[in-house]
Amino acid sequence: MPRIDCFLLVDSAQVANGKLYILGGGWARLTATQLPVTRSFETAIRVVVPWTETNRPHPIELQIENEDGQPLLTTSVRAEIRVGRPAQLKDGTDQVVPLALRLGPVTLEREGRFALILRCEGEEIARTAFDLVVNRPKGS
Repeated sequence: MPRIDCFLLVDSAQVANGKLYILGGGWARLTATQLPVTRSFETAIRVVVPWTETNRPHPIELQIENEDGQPLLTTSVRAEIRVGRPAQLKDGTDQVVPLALRLGPVTLEREGRFALILRCEGEEIARTAFDLVVNRPKGS
């Protein structure tokens, strides 16, 4: 099974030339002035595919859940990873696949903790979370 060695909430990410380019990576707190909040979420992910798992598809899905464990999207973001074995690769070497996935837009109705969950073949392989807090103007 592939494993994840990097899973970040980011302001922006893209993949080019086998690298992740990240802006504003690793945040864990979202501050709003009012509810509900509707926005998209971007992630930067590094998937490590073991040598024995190359040359076959690995379906992955990304979902956001509230602190009660309820999914907020009716349909998860889905992708498929498939990586081969280049001729010059030493036997037994893992392959690394960088991904930049966008989730949403999502409407968050209340303050609290939210988790982005990454699953591969239906099994959770990574999780990252953030807190949504409301910073109400003074006097309200």
